[in-house]
Amino acid sequence: TNHQYKLGIGYQYDLLEDEYNSLPSYREQQVPGAFGEYTYSYLEKFKLVAGVRGDYHNDHGFIFTPRMHGKYNFTDDLILRWSGGKSFRVPYAIADNISVLASSKLLSFDEKIKPEEAWNYGVNLTQRYKIATHEGTASIDFYRTDFLNQLIVDQYTDATVIHFYNLNGKSSATSFQAMVN
Repeated sequence: TNHQYKLGIGYQYDLLEDEYNSLPSYREQQVPGAFGEYTYSYLEKFKLVAGVRGDYHNDHGFIFTPRMHGKYNFTDDLILRWSGGKSFRVPYAIADNISVLASSKLLSFDEKIKPEEAWNYGVNLTQRYKIATHEGTASIDFYRTDFLNQLIVDQYTDATVIHFYNLNGKSSATSFQAMVN
């Protein structure tokens, strides 16, 4: 069939206990969720995967994350891929930035850190080729992430303190790569 469906449920449990400067920290996360995925395929030329995920985080409530991926083969050797969707993660501020502990700076959590959320999307075009007996590929990638919230680790505002706080304004990341292999 050209149509495939997947449904599932999951449960994630995390217990984090750490200590910084004799101040213990304890965080427990419970995240039950469900997902659905639909795949449409047409011959060997086209494939589209659309999915949704719904989770309930014990501290942050309901989280909805849609996602879509696609692939189109113009020829056997020229392939276009694209993807887009929403992302969500709860940052572990110290563990994610362990290198800051090597400095002599104090750590300051200026506000309660919120989850990181973003929309990310991109495209890839790949061309396979053969020159004499040598095979290779040439590809172009473009990807972008637009953050709705992001953990900011500010090491430069104050010479003695590293500040942790939530994004206030806009933030994005864009990457472009061209490669011949």
